[in-house]
Amino acid sequence: LEKENPGIFSDPNQTFVDFYMKSGLYITEIITRLYTGLSKAIPEKEKRLRHILEKQVYGFTPSKIIYNIAKSFIFGFLYSDEFQHMSTDIDLSHFVCVDTVPYAKMEDDIAFRQRMAELFNNQNWENENMKFDNVVGNPPYQDNIENRGEQPAIYNLFYDLAEKCSIKYCLISPARFLFKVGSTPKLWNAKMLESENLKVVYFNQNPSEIFPTTDIKGGVAILYYDSQNCIGPI
Repeated sequence: LEKENPGIFSDPNQTFVDFYMKSGLYITEIITRLYTGLSKAIPEKEKRLRHILEKQVYGFTPSKIIYNIAKSFIFGFLYSDEFQHMSTDIDLSHFVCVDTVPYAKMEDDIAFRQRMAELFNNQNWENENMKFDNVVGNPPYQDNIENRGEQPAIYNLFYDLAEKCSIKYCLISPARFLFKVGSTPKLWNAKMLESENLKVVYFNQNPSEIFPTTDIKGGVAILYYDSQNCIGPI
């Protein structure tokens, strides 16, 4: 993300969201980079950190357990000696326990936008022109349908959700669709491969180098999308 957008973490107006946090790792990295990058724009440390957490970063978790894990991971530093006095009054409402899978499965983003307007107390989210600047993360790969063996892919739905709700995204996922194989729909594969706004910024055929405990056939890829620039097709 930074390679494609030099200076992105020095911009106090950029917004970042992870639509399906598992540990909070990606948003924590975003916060860390913003904290360093905004040192000139917002010199006061407490004010800078508060601005980042309350104005720039957002996160969704699918369950209360994961929410608590991610929250502890992301905000653990608030209990350090340097920031401990902030932990009781900082606004953490941008981090919510909402499973986004049902919204990703919908054909449009109307219901999701209505939910965000409610969650973030901002009716502007009901307007389709209201977007996050950047979506980041590692979306869920497969559905979890009861009493079914092979599960259908759903990471493609999160690519679509990110495209609808952001200007740019940088997501990591299985890479099989790049070779027109796997369980993602053929029409979707073609759409992605032909998009002029999409590029592969990383590919590894051996996913165990990144996710040692996960077997991902066909490797993994990091894709970067920019709705405002022609950078493709792949």
